[in-house]
Amino acid sequence: HVIQAQILKEPPHSRIRLTGYPVTAYDEMERIESSGRNLTVWALLLVMVLMRLFLGGLRSVLGSIAILLLSLLWVLGLTRVAFGEMNTVTMIMGLVLIGLGIDFCIHWLNHFHQGQERGLEGLPLNRFVLQKSSTPILAGAVSTSGAFLCLLLLDVPSLQEFAWLSAAGVLLTALMVLFVMPLLMSGSRPAPRSASWATKRVVALAASALLHPYWVLGVFAFLLLAGGWSVRHLGYEYN
Repeated sequence: HVIQAQILKEPPHSRIRLTGYPVTAYDEMERIESSGRNLTVWALLLVMVLMRLFLGGLRSVLGSIAILLLSLLWVLGLTRVAFGEMNTVTMIMGLVLIGLGIDFCIHWLNHFHQGQERGLEGLPLNRFVLQKSSTPILAGAVSTSGAFLCLLLLDVPSLQEFAWLSAAGVLLTALMVLFVMPLLMSGSRPAPRSASWATKRVVALAASALLHPYWVLGVFAFLLLAGGWSVRHLGYEYN
């Protein structure tokens, strides 16, 4: 009302009508914030179910989820310190960290179980896992962070914030997997690693595909041509 009174004094015969847009924008932001939180929670639950299905070990699943939660908490704190608030783009940052972080965890756990099968434990086991997993995990984290930082070339503040936070979050998650995961998995006993039903089906499907390479190449060529044809009509619309 104060702003309305000031504007009415300036131009002659001016009229101001209040619309529903401020309420609509407020509701939209509320939906974005609640959806971002719900999406992150559902993503974590889905990761737990799928890891349980493929890996089987409950301690491995809980250790991975703990790493992801710590990484998310750190990045959210960094967002508050660096930028004060989140934007529409950084709302999906949780999904990015969960998707990449769980890959780091699975890679580490795979070498951890291999070391246990060799009879290693304690410090020799941790050294074995670090030697096997550190290079691919760090290479993946650094290259992915570099790809995110390319967004800084765009003159869009929301994407630039997403670039900084995602790059920092991916690097932190990789370091936490290498140095914190051994503490969470210390003392765990080696469990018999029988392949899960899902793994057996995927292996059987891949083995059958290798017996029919021309069919596989044909499907690949069809998808390549169909994708290239569709990209020709791809446009951009600012909403």
